[in-house]
Amino acid sequence: MLRWRAAVHAALLVAVPAALLSALLSPGTLWVFAGGFLTVALYRRRTTSPTNGKLGWRIGGLMGIVAAALSMAIQGASLVFDRFVLHQGPKIDGEFQTEMQSVLHAMQQQNPDFATQLPWFSHFMLTPYGIAAVFLAGSLMLALSMVLFSALGGAIGGRYLRTRPFTRPTA
Repeated sequence: MLRWRAAVHAALLVAVPAALLSALLSPGTLWVFAGGFLTVALYRRRTTSPTNGKLGWRIGGLMGIVAAALSMAIQGASLVFDRFVLHQGPKIDGEFQTEMQSVLHAMQQQNPDFATQLPWFSHFMLTPYGIAAVFLAGSLMLALSMVLFSALGGAIGGRYLRTRPFTRPTA
C-alpha cells in the first residue's frame, strides 16, 4: 500500500534538484528518469515497505509532476529575466521570428501548396500570439515527457528495488 505522506516528502526532496538539472543541463530526460528511480529508493528507505512497478510508477509520476512544474517556472523566470531585466527582448523576438520563418519555409518545401492551402496559418505563426502558442505547446510537451520519463524511472526503480534486501542504516 502506498504511503502518500512519505511519497510526497521523497518526491519533493528529489524534484528540486531534478528540476534544476533538467532546466539547466542538456539531457533533461536523464535527470528526471534518475529522479524517479531515486524517489522510489528514498520512499523505500523511509517506509521499509516493499515496492513494485505500479507503486514506483505512481511515485515517479508524482516526482515528475513536481519537477515539471518547477522546471517550467525556472525556464519562464529565466525568459522573463532575460527579456525585462537584461533588456534582450528584441534579440529573443528575432530568434523566435527566424526560427518560425525557417519552420514555415521547411513546410513549404515539403508541400508547395502549403501557402495557398493555409495562408492564415503562415500569418498566425509569425505573430506574437503564434510564437506564444508554439512556446506554450513546446512547454506542455516537455512537461509531459518529464512526467512520463520520471514515472518510467520510478517503475523501473520499484521493480528493481523490490528484490533488493532492505538494510536499515545504523546511526
